[in-house]
Amino acid sequence: MQRDIQEQIVKAVGNGQLIRAIKLLRQAENIDLRTAKQRIEELSRQMQSNEANNPYTQSQQQQNTYSQPRVHTHRPARQEQYDLEKELPTEAFLYLQKGEVKNAIRVIHEVQGLNKNTATRLVKTFYTNHPEYHSDEVDKLMRSKLARTGGVQSKKKSNFISNIIFFIILIILINNFIN
Repeated sequence: MQRDIQEQIVKAVGNGQLIRAIKLLRQAENIDLRTAKQRIEELSRQMQSNEANNPYTQSQQQQNTYSQPRVHTHRPARQEQYDLEKELPTEAFLYLQKGEVKNAIRVIHEVQGLNKNTATRLVKTFYTNHPEYHSDEVDKLMRSKLARTGGVQSKKKSNFISNIIFFIILIILINNFIN
């Protein structure tokens, strides 16, 4: 393997971009996804253990321990605040490659602690950025109302309009009853 590709892979792993590192390794060595994933995860573990033995890194990790969110805390639903390449679980990525949308959403929800609407929007963003992955389940997701509108917001708007119509009808009935 060429040295510059090795450096790119190490840099991607160091930045937490495991998906990018897997892609680079697969392209460089023409190996299957499972093997590339295992090798990148091993490289990641080695790099983390090297960092753990570094006294400067240990003190930084102790300082950051309290600021990191716990699993199943709800992060903001805005996808701009979520680095898809960096934080997408490997298992979810494998499901996304196979087109298994429901399993990918479940993994993101459970592992990352995001609510299901946010996980669904992240999966839609992934498929928007990676049109090469295609299945019937992906097509269904891309056409879904939740994926297009953001789900909860559209329900709130329709509930608000329904409430206004209800109160207008109620006022008309009370007015007719009084007169």
